[in-house]
Amino acid sequence: MRWIAALVLAAAVVCAQTPAQRVSGEVTAVDAAASKFTVKTDAGATVDVSYEASTRCLRVPPGVTDSHQWLKISGGDVAAGDRVVARGAESGGVVAATVILVMAKTDVAQKREAEREDWQKRGIVGLVTAVDPAAKTVTVTQRSREGNNPLLITTTDKTLFKRYAPDSVRYADAKASSLEEVKVGDQLRALGTRSEDGAKYAAGQVVFGTFDTFAATVVRVDPAAKTVVVRNLQSKQVLTVHAAADTLVRRLPERMAQMLAMRMRGGGAAGVGGGARPGAGQAGQQRTGGWSGGPGGPGGPGGAGGNGSFDLRQALERLPATELSELKAGDAVIVSDSKGSDASNVTAITIVAGVEPFLASAPRGQGGQVNLGSWSLDAGMPAE
Repeated sequence: MRWIAALVLAAAVVCAQTPAQRVSGEVTAVDAAASKFTVKTDAGATVDVSYEASTRCLRVPPGVTDSHQWLKISGGDVAAGDRVVARGAESGGVVAATVILVMAKTDVAQKREAEREDWQKRGIVGLVTAVDPAAKTVTVTQRSREGNNPLLITTTDKTLFKRYAPDSVRYADAKASSLEEVKVGDQLRALGTRSEDGAKYAAGQVVFGTFDTFAATVVRVDPAAKTVVVRNLQSKQVLTVHAAADTLVRRLPERMAQMLAMRMRGGGAAGVGGGARPGAGQAGQQRTGGWSGGPGGPGGPGGAGGNGSFDLRQALERLPATELSELKAGDAVIVSDSKGSDASNVTAITIVAGVEPFLASAPRGQGGQVNLGSWSLDAGMPAE
């Protein structure tokens, strides 16, 4: 995210005359008595940062780039949830900070909400069908009421790329990436500006990843281990689904399931995740988009993607949480995951039960197997 990059850049300017280690990340714990706090860095490491009365500590309000307008605070004002960039000498695993730049938790939340709204209003989503590194372009297919439409995404050397990490359900775990890592079949969301004729999209930010959504029946549940053993209805493979702390587990109310079934049959004015009939096309044909419009935040991006599509992800989040212990053998579920290295063990982004009416309307592949194509239930939003 650009505001984090700006904070890091500001720290580089302020600390340019202090050759030392730099720590950038979110404060996870504070020990005021010991004059230190713990930071989970953007690289995923955990680092302790100490401070003294002489430590230069400044609060950076969102969008304020003039250092003269930054607010002088003390190290003791740093709180869990704040974003910090600290610089100092490392000794014994602790960085003794000489300079600390802080973006307060409340400011971070406001900034993230503003970015989320921006992604929802201006962001686009699609399935990658072609990549041209030489031309710095990516072609995606988007769903619309008229069918599948190609869109050419143009990028520059300044475009920010991130890729979701294997076996992770959080946007925060996405790694810095590049155009060269984008592959055909990836689900991609971009933030930028569409051309007047609507055929091109100039992207300032791109997040992408490889996701899988499948229908299954529950074989057994182990709430203590936070796992559900299921049988994939398409491949017939038995696999173990792991529920992480932020995995969304929900049960569809019957009315919502019936509504989705109607949309699957093409009975709604707008299709799930992009306005087209999700069931359009021949059985087994690859389809773009997803229930909520795209790839990967809780951790993808989610949201309507600027096209007014039904956002199932947000609808699911409003439902009461379902405990794994409430799932029973024989229940039908739809699982969305980010593809990892072990196909028999997956970490779920979303587990949705109560989907029997929906599955009854899903297209069938060879042998009558349920085929959900490339549908996805979203990972983390940018700004999450």
